[in-house]
Amino acid sequence: ALHIACDMGHEDVVAALIKLGAEVNKPGPDRMLPVHRATLRGRTQVVRVLLAHGARVVPFQKDKHNLNHTPLHWAAAKGNAEICEALLSAGQEVNAVDKRNWTALHWAVEKGHAGVVGLLLQSGADVNAVDKDNRAPLRFAAVQGFVGGLDALISHGAALDTADKTQMTALHWAAKRGRAEVVNRLVAAGANPLLRDKDGQTAQDVARQSSFPEIAEVLSQAEAAYAAANPGAELAAREAHRPASNSQQPAQSPDASEGTLQAPAVETASAGHRRDSAPRGAPKGTRRAESTTVGCLCFKFRS
Repeated sequence: ALHIACDMGHEDVVAALIKLGAEVNKPGPDRMLPVHRATLRGRTQVVRVLLAHGARVVPFQKDKHNLNHTPLHWAAAKGNAEICEALLSAGQEVNAVDKRNWTALHWAVEKGHAGVVGLLLQSGADVNAVDKDNRAPLRFAAVQGFVGGLDALISHGAALDTADKTQMTALHWAAKRGRAEVVNRLVAAGANPLLRDKDGQTAQDVARQSSFPEIAEVLSQAEAAYAAANPGAELAAREAHRPASNSQQPAQSPDASEGTLQAPAVETASAGHRRDSAPRGAPKGTRRAESTTVGCLCFKFRS
């Protein structure tokens, strides 16, 4: 009964059931705790009631294939700042990672939730946390063209030149995706345009290859200015480039953001069937910018 009340968002019923002895940390048949279900449904008041009665904010553990998403991961991916704040106030670790080493900040940036990004950063989120492919939140902001998130990350000290497993920086990705405003802001903030990816390409090279000549011209000028201001930087960038062997390549395509957050199937209160708690939710020739299709709450992205 408690799980159903959480699904439906009836905080008064939830409080009454707890008062009558319902166990707030007892998993349901799907192994979800009441706080998991309330978070997935976006039931802010129910989450607050559960937390006030001792709900544990632990990762959802169903089986060996589970990705260890915490309620904070789900709330951040959905953009629910109120639930995020409630969870953090109750002691949820802001830098908890899932199986891919994604933090809640990774999810908030990937989904483009500026309010949640700001809240997490103010709550101590690691702005430079990297996942298993060495991808920091700034990289995802660049890929998505999420300028608000990019500005917030930079203002909180994001490292501008972190390279992923393909040795591409945020500037490389912005150039590849045609994110002109992101390129401008990264260059203005001091990103190094001379750095090279695994193929020996600078961000300018990537922009030209991706048919964004205007961005390539901006980066050409940025390279000249950076080299003039930093004698030896160009030589250092060339020497730092080491082509990766085949055995060192990531198993997945370097063009994939791997942004899939598994929202477990949730039993509906009014029907006997199961359904996903969220539906499933992004490039040739000269392009101005790439539009990224972002799903609703299945949390599957391609970037």
